[in-house]
Amino acid sequence: MAKRLAGVVVEKEVPPTTTTDFIGLGLRAFGHRAEISSLIAQIMPIIDVCTVQIPRIMELAKALAPELMPEWQTSLADSAGGIVAMFDVRWVQRSLATLGYDPGPVDGFHGKKSREAVRKFQADHDLLTDEWPGRDTIIAIGIALDHEKQK
Repeated sequence: MAKRLAGVVVEKEVPPTTTTDFIGLGLRAFGHRAEISSLIAQIMPIIDVCTVQIPRIMELAKALAPELMPEWQTSLADSAGGIVAMFDVRWVQRSLATLGYDPGPVDGFHGKKSREAVRKFQADHDLLTDEWPGRDTIIAIGIALDHEKQK
């Protein structure tokens, strides 16, 4: 750190130099190699999950999600909550694209672009803008699709 007087350096402090003894560090580590090997053996399953299993799980989820969720259906049967609306995210994405909203790729995942398209649709149709295609939003999309088909 330098002290200045009217823009001129009067005194300059020199930071202390620290050196690392890599040879000594290596020798100490070599002396603890059994403990280090044990620690590495304990964390390898975690590393395996992070590097191998999580990407596999995500790929399986992408493949299975559309199969596990049935196509959009509306049941007008009397139920405790009134109309029951079930939907497939792909249906929502295709429907919004048909109606002129850009949901991004039709991939079955309700990501950032898909949520933004739902939010815009909800705002345009005076619905709660929560970005999620709930019962009212699904019904409004269905009505808007019917109007679009009649044109």
